[in-house]
Amino acid sequence: MFPREWPLERRLQALQDAGFHGVELTIGGDLLPQGSDAGEARRLREMVKSYGLEISALRGGPIRELNSGDRKVRAEAIKALDWFFPTVRELGSDAVLAIVGAISEDVPHDKAMEIAREVVGEILPLAERHGVHLCLEPVWPPFGASFLNPLPLRGFIDGIGTDYLNCYFDVANVLISGFPQHWIRILGKRIYRVHAKDFRADVRAFTYLLHGDVPWKQVMAALREVGYDGWMTFECERVPLRADPEEGIRQTSRALDLIFAM
Repeated sequence: MFPREWPLERRLQALQDAGFHGVELTIGGDLLPQGSDAGEARRLREMVKSYGLEISALRGGPIRELNSGDRKVRAEAIKALDWFFPTVRELGSDAVLAIVGAISEDVPHDKAMEIAREVVGEILPLAERHGVHLCLEPVWPPFGASFLNPLPLRGFIDGIGTDYLNCYFDVANVLISGFPQHWIRILGKRIYRVHAKDFRADVRAFTYLLHGDVPWKQVMAALREVGYDGWMTFECERVPLRADPEEGIRQTSRALDLIFAM
């Protein structure tokens, strides 16, 4: 949600000024490169904390490689997680966004699910060892596609049978194929993190909070009904108000306040 040229300090300052409580970070690239040591992770954590923020969840790592149809590629990706999961704990978080079940021209749905079960089965012991929850996000094809309704996702999570496999529920992702409030009630306690963005059905595109068709009153009622009281993180690929990014961030914070009050 930030201009690409902004350094991290400016981004964190804008979040603090707008009243945010936390931030979701992507690691393994420019911010905290793969292989960074524990001291570097702790310094990043302290920087975030100095702005009055917590790290709500982490993303990054070899997501696409974990979904590869090539077993050797997947094996190399799993090795990379030996760095990723302990680093998540050094950063003070216990939640990682994960995407499994990706389809492609060469990987049909049944094969995608075989790969998903294999990969999750291999990486969960490492995640559990470090107290990190693997949170599966339902996403569109081709990146996900195997969880286009809540029943397969619920069945997948329950079939593994561990408290460390959960759902990272994206309110807007599911609007194209259903109603988010139904997903929430079906997934229930399996939801460990929530992404907030909006979606316009008429143009089939994501948009800013309260600019789309997400039924926020019903969403909030469902979240309360299932007892969810964790993080809700705004996710957006474009800068709100490009001409005035700071105001766009403030508007996002105010929109979240309105949503929480529903």
